[in-house]
Amino acid sequence: MTGGSPASTATTIRKAGAADAKAVADVYLASFGATYDFPLAHTDDEVRAWIRDSVVPTGGTWVALDQGGSIVGMMVVAAGELDQLYVLPDRLGVSGQRSSPAVLRAERVRRRVVR
Repeated sequence: MTGGSPASTATTIRKAGAADAKAVADVYLASFGATYDFPLAHTDDEVRAWIRDSVVPTGGTWVALDQGGSIVGMMVVAAGELDQLYVLPDRLGVSGQRSSPAVLRAERVRRRVVR
């Protein structure tokens, strides 16, 4: 923060590309681990391969980027429905550099994609 004003929460939403697969997997794994009390049925390497080889190439994966260009959230739209939505656990919230506004923007993007 500078001059007493809150830090910007600007977030960019865009389609994911092949180069984003690692960061998308990082978001998925971090969010899943922070949300659920049970382990994934697959290893982290298997999840990373699934995201790289199956999820991102479908073209329905979108990412939320913070002001620095880091991927902090991801969503997958499949058959016109929001299929997956994950945000880095340390980016949930409503103030400062937190990215929950990205969740709201993601829903607006999903609505445009479905039309």
